[in-house]
Formats: sequence, C-alpha cells, structure tokens
Amino acid sequence: MQILGSPNINLASGKRLYALADKALADLKATHPAELGRLVDLQSEGITPDKEALPGTKERELANLQAILRVAALQGNRLPEGSVSFLDHADYFVPTPHTPPLTSASATFTGSDGKPLIATHPWQDFQFLMRSPEDILSLAEEGVAELTSNTKKPNLGTVSLGLPIAGTASRALEFASAHPELVERIRLLGGLDGLKEGELPPRYLYPVQTNAGIKTLVGIMLENAARLGRELGVIIPSILMMNNSNAHQVIHRLFGQELAHWSPEELDSSIIFTQSVAGRYYFSDLADITGQYFPTGHSDFPHLMATYRLYNFLHDQGIKYLYFGNADEIFWNIDPVMLAIAKRLIGQGYAGLTVVVPNSNNQPAGGAVKNSQDPNDQYLLENPRMPASMVSGGRYPLTLNTTFYIYSIERLMQITENLLTITPGLEVKPVKGRRGGIELSFSMEGWAGCEFSDPHHKPTGYRSAFALFPRAFVFTGVKSLLQSHSDAIPPEFAGLPGLEHMTYEMYQRHGANTYSEIIRRLVAGDRATAEALFASGYSYYLP
Repeated sequence: MQILGSPNINLASGKRLYALADKALADLKATHPAELGRLVDLQSEGITPDKEALPGTKERELANLQAILRVAALQGNRLPEGSVSFLDHADYFVPTPHTPPLTSASATFTGSDGKPLIATHPWQDFQFLMRSPEDILSLAEEGVAELTSNTKKPNLGTVSLGLPIAGTASRALEFASAHPELVERIRLLGGLDGLKEGELPPRYLYPVQTNAGIKTLVGIMLENAARLGRELGVIIPSILMMNNSNAHQVIHRLFGQELAHWSPEELDSSIIFTQSVAGRYYFSDLADITGQYFPTGHSDFPHLMATYRLYNFLHDQGIKYLYFGNADEIFWNIDPVMLAIAKRLIGQGYAGLTVVVPNSNNQPAGGAVKNSQDPNDQYLLENPRMPASMVSGGRYPLTLNTTFYIYSIERLMQITENLLTITPGLEVKPVKGRRGGIELSFSMEGWAGCEFSDPHHKPTGYRSAFALFPRAFVFTGVKSLLQSHSDAIPPEFAGLPGLEHMTYEMYQRHGANTYSEIIRRLVAGDRATAEALFASGYSYYLP
C-alpha cells in the first residue's frame, strides 16, 4: 500500500460554510419562523425523527419538519431558474434495444423540448451501445485486449479502480435509530465489532453473508476487481480515498482480514489518501459541533488526485482509464464490455462515460442536466444545487447520478489544473442530537460527478457521454440499512418475473455471489450470458 498525505482541515470551506449557513438560517427565521421554533422544541426533547411513524406522533412531525426546513434552507444554494434543464430522452446512450424506457409516476417532468420524459419517446438506433448478443461478446473480447495492453508496465492492467471509502454514517443514522431490528442483523454479522454503543459503520463496511463467508460491500468490490486481474494475468490497481477518523478500521478490516490473501504485488498496487475535513454547525442555532471534523464529500477525490498529480503518475504507469464508483455499489466494477464501450466513446472525442439509472423510487438526488444556452454542455448536478422548480412539489429527477464513471486518464491529466479548484455547496445533514435523538446540521459538500463531468472553468470540448442503464441489478442505491438488510422489495423489481419476492437483503447477497461469475463468463465468451444481458438491457442478473 502507498499512503499519501494526511487530512487537511479545510479552513476556507469552514469560513464559507458559516457565511452560507448564517444567511440560510436568517432567511428561515423570516420565512418559516413557526416551523423553526417547533423544530427547536422537538429536538430539545431528544426525539428521533421517523417518517414512517404514525401520523400525529412527534417522531413523524419532526421528520416532516426536518424535510421541509432542509429544502427551504437550500434555496439560496441553487442555480438560477431556467439556467439548466434535464437531459432529453434522445440525449442518452442506452445499452440495448431492450433497455426499459423512462417511466415515472410524475409524468409532468419535461425535457428542454417541453415533452414529457416518459415512454412516448422510443429509443433511436443511434443510441444503442450494443445491438446484439454478438456485439456484447465482441466488446468483451475487445475490452480484455485493451485491459491487458499496458506496454509501459505489462504486469499492470490499463484500468485503475477508484473508490471513495470515506463517508460517515450520518445519512443512515436516522433510519437505523428507527429500525433497531436491522442494526441487530448487522451486529450478528460482526458489523458493529469495535464500535462504541450507538455507533453505526459507514455503508461500505456493511457486512453481507456470501458463499465465501461474511464480506463487506467494499471488500466485495475490491476482490472482484482483483479476481478479474488474476484471471487475465495482470494487477488492477486501486486508488482509495479514506476518512482519517476510520481509516485504521477500514485498513484493518480490508487488508488485515478480508484481503489478507492478496499477494504483496496486489497490496503494493493500492494507493491510499485521506480526504480533507471541515467543521459543521447545528442547524437551529449555528452552534459549532465542537471537536469534530467531517469529510467534505466525494469531490475531494478528483481534487486530491490532481493535487498529488496522480493522473500524471497513472499515465506514466501505462494506465489509461479510471473506473470510479461508490464503495458500496457491488454491481459497478471492471467489466471488459463497459471498458470497450468507454474506449470507443473516448475515441469519438468524449472524456469518458457517465452512467445514470431511472429514479424508480423518486429519490432527492442528483441527475444529468444541460446548459440552457449551450445544449452540448451536459453534466451532472446534485439536488441541493438544482433550480428549485426542478425539484419542487415532491418531484425529483427522472434519472439518477449513480456515481459510476469511466474516464480517460489522459483527458483528466490534461485538466489537472482545472481540478485543483472545486465548487462545494451548502448541504444539510443529520447528526447525533445534543440531547439525544437526531438533529440537523449545516455542512459543506462537494460531489465527484460534478467535478469529473464539469470541472472548474471547463475546457472547451470537454464532455462526458451519458448512458441510461436499467436500475435493477445495476444500481442498488444504498443509503441506509433499508437498501442493504431490510425485507422490503426494491421498487425497480416491480413487474420483473422471478424477482417479485426478492428483498433488499436477498438482492445484496445474490449480487455478491453472482457478479464476478457473470464477468468470468463474458471473458470466456459465453453466449447464453451475452443473450441474457442483451435481453435485460444489460442488468447483471444471473438466475
């Protein structure tokens, strides 16, 4: 392992945060005085918000208040009305002709052409990335050749897997507090080992019972990449951004336990750096959360790679592509088919490939937009910065930013200077309450997708290709124990034969046990696997 740097306390972000938070709170006092007063009362009682609690309960009331005030507090953070619009149906590439069309319960969403972004628009031929099972097999062969074509360091693959193993459990705290039965499930799997009473592991360390034993989500991802490299006779390097507060825990769990069987060469190929941190302020009165510093978001990944000149380093090692993904998304990994597609798109002038999926459960998350003055200027934009009209009335983007990207190292190296500056925004996040329960806090947040797809002072011609994939067996969307260990049925499984009874917990186990086998079969040229992927619109589902 190569460990770079130490955590930066980002004082500039702290000053900017206080100024933004101070204005947001002043505006709330003018526009929502009653709601803010009631929030203070309920939080002072140590209430744990629960949006699923019975109507009339304080838990339900606090959950609703926090949601309303969070949205209101972020209004000053948003882009001007009319400055951007969602990508249109025809702006996306899609994997195959069988990729499900965009549908939503909220059909009032429109693109810049004013037409609903729903199934009334058929896919057009130019949008397909794969037109037949034979295409998939051909791409797999091309991807294997590309992955093993490193002329500078033949023992290394041409791809590096980048994962931000750095978030904290703040988003999941509220849900876990209301669902102790799910906390008990991960306790029985060893997920709470070494933690203090009431603490929760970050999502990437959630444990999953697999055929190979109990593994963490990030451990599954790293092992899948390493396994593919072994099969092809190369090492696939990993670049891992960690949070200083739990880096020791992550390193011990991964490299001391789950990945202890890795060869010295595989271990040496892992580059680790720690992200910067900043303070936070309690939402209701701007009191400093004393003695604590929090990570400032995934945007530190492209930024710190530029700071450490890692794009240049990777380029010098013969590595051509950066695969980037969330460290808890087990279906996003090194797939030779996807690598070949990215290679072709980069050859057409794109900087890389960005994957989005349908927003089947109406999440308040980021999505793909384009500049209203320049429709070719397309990029990812997170929810807290979208114009208010794009996320009003309980409606959210039809497509979600998955944090799945494949970018050209050469293009990223060329814009290193641009990535040295990031554009974080104001965010509101839950934290442990001063009197128990859950309070809200103001924080600074940056997003990797915003930086990769729209780097600061973006150079002319720098553009990502956007591909719309199915959600099922592509993007699990883990935000809390709901999507990893609950008995709820994922909404994206509705109407899919054989999946009507697959719970989130079963979903994670199934993916952990089958994803690597799907990739192995593709590498081996298995036609039945290619046919299944083609028919599903390229979902990684193996019955």
